[in-house]
Amino acid sequence: MKSAKTFAVVACAGLLLGSIAGSVRDAHAQGPQDGSLSAGRGDSADASSSPEAKHPLNIAGCWQGTVKDKPDGEGTATFAFALSGKTLVETDSGFDFQWADGNFAHGNIAGSVDSTGFTFTGSAGTNCPISGNGNGTASAIKGKFTFGRKCGKFVQGGKFSITPIACQ
Repeated sequence: MKSAKTFAVVACAGLLLGSIAGSVRDAHAQGPQDGSLSAGRGDSADASSSPEAKHPLNIAGCWQGTVKDKPDGEGTATFAFALSGKTLVETDSGFDFQWADGNFAHGNIAGSVDSTGFTFTGSAGTNCPISGNGNGTASAIKGKFTFGRKCGKFVQGGKFSITPIACQ
């Protein structure tokens, strides 16, 4: 459990430092007569309704919840997400799974974010690739993951459910 807390502290501290340095967020303003929201970037109504034009889900920061797989059962899932537009920044994004039986996996992840969730790939060490995805809202995400190669022999994959937490 110590490594999970250490990972969360280090990853979230990096995210906080990045946000202090300044990040650009989209501004939303009320429309002049109909009370509608606009993207504030001059997007037309038609463009903002297409899936490609939608803003990525704001998942930046720290998230925590449960992880489940058949061999290990239930445990704790922690994610730290740093975004550059629609891209997960690999050097500052990561996962940490800690199962009740003492097994764990953690590492950096890269991927992309769209308006409904994210996809990722990463590694928990040599011969231990991970890939997965999560879908939801800015307040709750459910997803699946799969380990490959050597780790895939022990933990083929499972599910996670996470919500945002304060980065420590």
